[in-house]
Amino acid sequence: MRKDLATELLSQGYRLIISYSPNEKIDTIAQALLSDLLGMRRLPRVVLRTAGFAATTCLTSLSLADADDEKKAGPSVLGLGTAGVDYVAMLGACPSPDDKVRVQRAFQGGGGNVANTLTTLARLGVTAQLFTKIGNDEHGKTVMRELESDGVDTSHVLCSAGTSTAFTYVIVDAATKTRTCIHTPQQQELTREDVVTNCRAILEEGQPSLVHLDSRHTEAALTLARLANKMDIPVSIDAEKNRPPFFQELLPLCDLIFTNERFPHLYSGADITKLFDNSRANIIVTSLGDKGSILYVRHRRPTQDTTPITASLEQRLHAVAISATDKLPVRTQLGKDYDVFSCPAWALNSEQVVDTTGAGDAFIGGFIAAYVHKRPLEQCLQIGTLCAAHKIQQPGTRLGLPTVDQLETSVDIKHR
Repeated sequence: MRKDLATELLSQGYRLIISYSPNEKIDTIAQALLSDLLGMRRLPRVVLRTAGFAATTCLTSLSLADADDEKKAGPSVLGLGTAGVDYVAMLGACPSPDDKVRVQRAFQGGGGNVANTLTTLARLGVTAQLFTKIGNDEHGKTVMRELESDGVDTSHVLCSAGTSTAFTYVIVDAATKTRTCIHTPQQQELTREDVVTNCRAILEEGQPSLVHLDSRHTEAALTLARLANKMDIPVSIDAEKNRPPFFQELLPLCDLIFTNERFPHLYSGADITKLFDNSRANIIVTSLGDKGSILYVRHRRPTQDTTPITASLEQRLHAVAISATDKLPVRTQLGKDYDVFSCPAWALNSEQVVDTTGAGDAFIGGFIAAYVHKRPLEQCLQIGTLCAAHKIQQPGTRLGLPTVDQLETSVDIKHR
């Protein structure tokens, strides 16, 4: 790549990844290019990766960039959790035991809750950084390739030769609009030491707007949440179910709790507000599938800075939410201890609903994108709902994830 072209792309916010075979000549060339670019003080992130990505060196300019450059970068989200590969089989109907059936469509794609949510954020223009562990295998290479193509920052991903990358078989039943997931986890989870060694600098130097967890790698997640709490960085969690051994300690450290419809019944006997007990959480959001979503906010309001961000993305998300209000009216019920917001699902007919896999991840990504851009909670629900509606019209977890342009089109916003 020519140096002038690389510099121009970096100045526009792109991330440069240099992949090379580890021999002395190419290594010298790559290091020289990095040295020149660093000397220009203009790159937000450069990743130097050897073939096979067994070793990764990440050089950032956060210590070099001035305050204005950092502000221009906009909000960012650091996610910790699972990234893997999905093998999707779409069937006319799920088979009975001992049946043999043919698939209508089969394909391979990226998966993992936090990876899906970060992909949603990246497509919406939010800086998304992933911290996870994968294997040095073909699945791992697929994970990295797909996330990087969507603009997710993978420079903090740990690659281990001693583990295999997680993968999941997803069976989609077209008749019932349901899916069944059969998950094979990786053998090694992230540890406390992994977080201390790799994440402390990200929090101290990068100051993400939010840390998002998918309730996996619970030891590492607990360590990261404690670090974020000490630095007053909000923490959100996707609480699908109680995952041992540290989930019970982790949940009270989170400021935003996202749940599916089943989790409150499993955890608190259907009274979702019990999740506020002994917790720092101010906001609980439950996605209800085709019944929409519901949000509880404690009267002890979040301490989030509400100073508006002057950025086109913030303005565009605001316009999308306003334009969606007729079809997504958010109803508010004021209470003594907390307020309740409810938002319907985006209306789709049965033919439009293709696959609900990853709809919750898309909803969370859309909600967080609006949240870190300091939009009102009603608009956060609306943007999350729109993202989920786009996702379920395509198979797999990511094919349907929208860009801001696509959100605008769906609510009939036309640029002159």
